[in-house]
Amino acid sequence: MGVAHALRARARPRSKRALACALFASLGRAAPWAAADTAGDAAGGEGDAPAPPQVLKLSLKQCAELALQYNPRVREATLDVADRERKLANERGAWVPTLSASGLLKREVVGEPFAFNDPRGRFTNTGPGFEAGLKGLAPLGTLYGVKAKSELLWTTRNAESISPQYRNRLGVELTQPLLRGWGVPTVMAAQRAAELEREVARGAGRGVGDDVLLELTRAYWELYIRYNLLETQRGASITSRSRSSAHAARARATPRGSCAPTSSSMPTSRT
Repeated sequence: MGVAHALRARARPRSKRALACALFASLGRAAPWAAADTAGDAAGGEGDAPAPPQVLKLSLKQCAELALQYNPRVREATLDVADRERKLANERGAWVPTLSASGLLKREVVGEPFAFNDPRGRFTNTGPGFEAGLKGLAPLGTLYGVKAKSELLWTTRNAESISPQYRNRLGVELTQPLLRGWGVPTVMAAQRAAELEREVARGAGRGVGDDVLLELTRAYWELYIRYNLLETQRGASITSRSRSSAHAARARATPRGSCAPTSSSMPTSRT
């Protein structure tokens, strides 16, 4: 009876949140919610008679989702994987070409004598200009750049007799370092290292998740068996009390001093 009473005292029926709190406590951490209904759980089974057990309302899948969502080790592993992903994205960004574009309004004064244009020996050019460029990194470590520039020149004096002039430029630039970065460039090596770090972080995260799920499954089934034991004890207690009540009712119904009739009688002696 002492062992059964101790088991009943340890395995009191709890609510849905209390069951989740017990599962998280078995994992060595507190539940994500602070307002657990511990008051109702504490008053669930006063006395020797066990209270009716409550069905487990959280399935194993729901418990696993909660554990993977709030477990600090899983969250730390997830953040580590995300950090490795960002690092790999930065390394891959070195291969993305850079596009630049700019616009300008140019005004220049030319101080050369052009008698047909300005007798004073100077004239002014005013016009807009546009410039665009593209820079990037080639697989062998070569830096390439393409730049295009276009300008429109227009004189301010005697504009009726002089047509606008266009000045277009196109340039290509290639740079190959000879003393470093030849063959397999440093960028490719850094990218490969970032990929390996990401795979290692993913493997470590999967290992942490498997450990958490294993601990959770063990705690869940231990709690499930404990509640089944409590229900068995409750059924035995109800049966025992029913028998005691039946015996008490039979004893009250029997008058005092009366003997129960027997089917056989004592033999009498003849003279």
